Amino acid sequence: MTRIDEFGDMEIRPDEMEEQETRTGDTRGWVGEVLNLIKLGEHTVIDTELNIAIVKETEKAIQLQITEKEEDDDEEYTHTLWMPKSVFTTSELGLEAQTWFTKKNRIPAVKITRFRKEV
Repeated sequence: MTRIDEFGDMEIRPDEMEEQETRTGDTRGWVGEVLNLIKLGEHTVIDTELNIAIVKETEKAIQLQITEKEEDDDEEYTHTLWMPKSVFTTSELGLEAQTWFTKKNRIPAVKITRFRKEV
């Protein structure tokens, strides 16, 4: 089950976790991994239009192009950056990247928490 809050942050919870919470009222035994989700393509966040695309790919990295246009601004701002493949995984939702990398490089992203059974 996927939960999305008012800020667009996501929690992805296995059905087994949901059943346990319903049955017992707690989620002990589960651990969450927090990443940042970079959504590819065109979308709007608050009052900014974004277009994020992969423009080049090598064996060890991808190059992202990020175009931003604010609602009350006539100019578009475009920048590119190289993203090592070691800091992200690809999912059906987009690129799931390590939080420190997206913050350091100011990449527009939403927080995503994936839960798994504690080992």
